Amino acid sequence: MKIVCVQTFPVDYCIDYVNAISPLGNVTFIAGQSHMAGYENDVAPNVETVLLPWPRHRSLANLGLIRRLRHEITSRAADIVHFLGDGVTWLSVMPQYVGNRPVTITVHDAKKHPGDTLSLHMPAFLIDLFHRHATRLIVHGESVRVLLAARAGRPMEDIDIVPHAALQRYTAIAHNQSLSRRPSDGKVRLLFFGRIMAYKGLGRLLDALDFLSPEHPEIELTIAGQGPGYADVESRLNAPYIRLQRGFVSDKDAAQLFLDSDLIALPYIEASQSGILAMAAAFGRPVLVTDVGELGETTRATGMGLIVPSADGQILAAAIKRFLSEPGLRDQLSIMSAKAGTKGRLSHDAVASAAMAAYETTIAAHVGGPSGP
Repeated sequence: MKIVCVQTFPVDYCIDYVNAISPLGNVTFIAGQSHMAGYENDVAPNVETVLLPWPRHRSLANLGLIRRLRHEITSRAADIVHFLGDGVTWLSVMPQYVGNRPVTITVHDAKKHPGDTLSLHMPAFLIDLFHRHATRLIVHGESVRVLLAARAGRPMEDIDIVPHAALQRYTAIAHNQSLSRRPSDGKVRLLFFGRIMAYKGLGRLLDALDFLSPEHPEIELTIAGQGPGYADVESRLNAPYIRLQRGFVSDKDAAQLFLDSDLIALPYIEASQSGILAMAAAFGRPVLVTDVGELGETTRATGMGLIVPSADGQILAAAIKRFLSEPGLRDQLSIMSAKAGTKGRLSHDAVASAAMAAYETTIAAHVGGPSGP
């Protein structure tokens, strides 16, 4: 099978995805030259990587990009074209310009997250156009599939599920740079990582630790990343249990943070899926998640963490207290998390198997005519 994948964002997801499906056939990965700077060696050697100049999204030079993309896709006689996300404005017209070929699109989020201003530059009508002209669509789990079917006006039968791959490139970075976990000092380290956004529930996690920290001085919370969500909790960030790493976090620093952590906290108020959970699985770290979107479903299916029904501070505190008081539970969750990333639901083998099934269905649907609008 000849598969052409077109890079969107996040770039780290795209890299791990093409690496996961690299055994399926002849895989070509078309990506932005600037986006891949420093990442070129992270792509599997049996994947053909084509790097193109990728203009800013407001530039008319994107017309040239569309022309070049069309040439790169059609010249390879691809059996299927896979856009790895739907958040790039100019790509919304591409399904109509790839020749008579089946097209699938990965939809990471069926709706915008509250407070996610970074995604608002992509007009909703362009996303709808993109989805409408795809043969089929791909999501990471059943709850997103249900939401997307309603939003896109397509039958659920037109939407395939391919799990979010564990982000193994970060463990490769840790290995290649000889990183190791810091020596034990009695601390139990929680990590809240990624873009700091209002919907991720940082304030409620701080509520929980305010309850716990007087009785559990061993707790240390690292908050690492950049984003507008700091404004909501600015006055609370000087608590003694907080270690703050505000701003851009390099890949090496991210790998070190996961190595040093005991529990990855995802107390989200709203979610679809999470690359942070996929990073936790890559490092074999337990997670604490709220039962929203795919967070609860993935954690439940893999056994890699604790699930709470909401992001209420007291409920979160009770779950963290259980984690602190049951070393056996902590060990078991770590084992299950590592299993999920290496040979379970989020492993590259599982992703490749699901992707092949989705591609075969998409090719068959294209031959028979699209079932969507």
